[in-house]
Amino acid sequence: MSVDLGSTTDGEVFEVRTGEALSHVLAIASVVGELLEDDEELRETVMRYVDLWIGELAPLDYIDGMAEVVGDQVKVRPWQVFHQIDEDELSETLDYAVRFKRAREFGKPTMDASDLEVRIERILRALGVSIESLSKFEDTRDPNGKTKVLVTALALAIGIAAVRRNWAQE
Repeated sequence: MSVDLGSTTDGEVFEVRTGEALSHVLAIASVVGELLEDDEELRETVMRYVDLWIGELAPLDYIDGMAEVVGDQVKVRPWQVFHQIDEDELSETLDYAVRFKRAREFGKPTMDASDLEVRIERILRALGVSIESLSKFEDTRDPNGKTKVLVTALALAIGIAAVRRNWAQE
């Protein structure tokens, strides 16, 4: 979500990026979570930002069964990835995923997806998701097939990790 917050006297425009905002909230949650453990207000705040970020990615390129595969593997809460991923990398990746999705939707030439794929794979691994288990969802005829699967898996993994205490398929 980009929001023009007005201009400064120098004509500078500020932009709010949901991926960056979510990354900051998760970093705060990682510290607060250690002190308060199971805080309802903390979970609700994280969920609001997760919802905003996922909303930026909608519609997702979902394939039946992907939520179950991802959900069964997620091992940590989203704010527990900082032992493997730093806040800046998480922020950049979340925003990069949104830019990739938007570029595809508007028919613009797709940016180099290989960097995004590597970044997403690092986050998914930090959450406990096996990249190999996602290959069955990839459309090999689509040049962006792997990237689309990874972006969807990232949204699912972060969403599931944020809402669940123990993931249960419904």
